[in-house]
Amino acid sequence: MEKNKTIISTNDVMLIVTAALTDKIGNVLKGYNSPLDNIVKNVVNDNADAIISICREALATVVADDNFKKVVKEEFQHKVAKALVAKLEGSVEKAVEVMRQNPILKSQLILQIEKIIKDK
Repeated sequence: MEKNKTIISTNDVMLIVTAALTDKIGNVLKGYNSPLDNIVKNVVNDNADAIISICREALATVVADDNFKKVVKEEFQHKVAKALVAKLEGSVEKAVEVMRQNPILKSQLILQIEKIIKDK
């Protein structure tokens, strides 16, 4: 009678266990309520004063930059102009509708539009 041969070697078992542990540890660390969440929060809280100081310095540098000021002003002007035009659209449409209903105003409107086109 032949000795029982092991079908799965010790090395195979070690590889399977290592793969399973790696998978489980990864799932725990990446999953919901990961213990890393609290670790990272604690590290950030421990360094909050330094992080705040760095952020203040960075923001002060950015805000003092002339190019930044120019971009902010341009973007602000663009947003204000866009908002005003959006608000005026309805008013302009109402005014044009009133002019269309009045034959005299309608003809004057047409003449003014033709003049603008001709002057270009």
